Amino acid sequence: MSVADEQFKSKHELFLDLIKKRREEEAVVMLGEEKDLCTVASSGNVTALHWASMAGLSELQKALVSAGADIDALNDENEVPLYWATQSGSHEMVGYLLDAGADIVGTDVIGMGLYHHAALSNNIALFERVDRSIKATQSMETGDKEGKTPLMYALEKAHTHIVQWLLFKGASVDTVDANGMTPLHWAVIGGERRCIHALFRAGAEKHLLTPDANGFTPEELCLECSRNRHITTNRKFQYLRLHKWFTEIDGLFEWRTQSGLLRKHIAEGPYFGYQKYLAVLYCMFMIVEFFLYFTFMAEYTRHWMFWSVFFYITFGGHVFFWIRLVVSDPGYLVHGASKTYKPIPGLENLAKKFEGVIKGTVKIDPDDEICLTCKIVRPERSKHCSASKKCIDRFDLFVPVVNKAIGRKNLYYYLAFLFFSSMSSLGFNVMYYAYLTSLNGGQTYWQGIKSHVLFSIISYGYFAHFLTMINWVIGHLDFIRLGYTANEVVNGHRYKYLTNQDNGTMANPYETKSFTDEVFEVYHDCGKDTHALARKNKGGGGKQGEDFLRV
Repeated sequence: MSVADEQFKSKHELFLDLIKKRREEEAVVMLGEEKDLCTVASSGNVTALHWASMAGLSELQKALVSAGADIDALNDENEVPLYWATQSGSHEMVGYLLDAGADIVGTDVIGMGLYHHAALSNNIALFERVDRSIKATQSMETGDKEGKTPLMYALEKAHTHIVQWLLFKGASVDTVDANGMTPLHWAVIGGERRCIHALFRAGAEKHLLTPDANGFTPEELCLECSRNRHITTNRKFQYLRLHKWFTEIDGLFEWRTQSGLLRKHIAEGPYFGYQKYLAVLYCMFMIVEFFLYFTFMAEYTRHWMFWSVFFYITFGGHVFFWIRLVVSDPGYLVHGASKTYKPIPGLENLAKKFEGVIKGTVKIDPDDEICLTCKIVRPERSKHCSASKKCIDRFDLFVPVVNKAIGRKNLYYYLAFLFFSSMSSLGFNVMYYAYLTSLNGGQTYWQGIKSHVLFSIISYGYFAHFLTMINWVIGHLDFIRLGYTANEVVNGHRYKYLTNQDNGTMANPYETKSFTDEVFEVYHDCGKDTHALARKNKGGGGKQGEDFLRV
């Protein structure tokens, strides 16, 4: 080897070393002095343009192309620099190579094309840039040599944002690869429940009972994955929780899937779209309660003055807070018709952030939630309610007896409703006892029950209502004491901000106040403007308040 060759080799190694260490300015200067460096490659025929594209060095990428670097150079894996650019997460760098005429048709040694590599980026803006360039010539349903589609790759890596976007763009949930695996199987391997929820909303629940080539249904695959000795303990418990969840949603003998109820549950929410009728039934429940008291019991129980007044007051509170809940705003983050949702005044930046994510001008954390229905980036602790069809700030639960979701703005009304409804039913049962013992000149309670069997059954129904409501009051007060919402208690393992990443256990970063402070905050937030509440969000270690709303 000549001295010139040795000098060039040393420059070659130094140049590649600068790129790998992301020392872009020095690399650009060195390239300007020695144009031939644009052709250098490391082992595996990985060129300088490959390395610069993956490292996100946009200025060096442009300098290399200008110096004559081959934009379609293939490494030993048959990968062009464009594929490596997708790993940088920069839609600008990908766009530059596309505009420069990079090859968009070829595939690597395992058959992965540009759509596959873009899906692995978990960057919606990058995928959109690729989609605009190749959708006329390629399909998102194109599989690799094993028939694995871009959606399956994204599901395997648990890239929630790109999974949601692919489904939004119409990616099929029914594709089966060469191993008999559907997207739902790959979502199980990824272990991210949000991805599975997205698949279910797109109709993938019909594949719950579909076996792969090895005979495993998605539910059975959870157990098989948990037996892998090479995974962490946290990952093992993730698969076991997923298996338990599949068992719960499918029911004994898969009756929910077989009957079609699971599909209706996903489309319409937990009450299958009948929640407004349940609210009407509850209204009748209250009317019957007062009718029975006023028609039959009032005349015989006037001497029980305290309990008579107690019943009138609690029943009035029961009705008042039921109506107040029915007409309340739980803290909707958007308003308008379902296909023309707009953020409420003061929270326009949630939509601007969403648009920025799509265009690539705004970067968000992988754990941040985007809603493709409301077209916003949701603040932490908010959730899209499947029954209300809107995103709600600090979502708690949906209550069918008022046909309303409970969120940050109406939680106080809900607690008052639970309290007064339980006390109203308690008062009704005490009045019923007084009524029975006052009949026939005075009789025992058991004699009265025997002579009024139907009335007694109705009374015990109201007593069961008392026990249920008082139990919910105590339960919710305990949630407030711990700093949780009901949704977080039930679905806590779905939210990474509530999960200890070391061992997978629940870890609440919001448990920072005393119980009295938490209760006072519930009262204080009642009925306030949603945008003002969202701006004062604090705690939890997540991005909150003004920091989150800033674009």
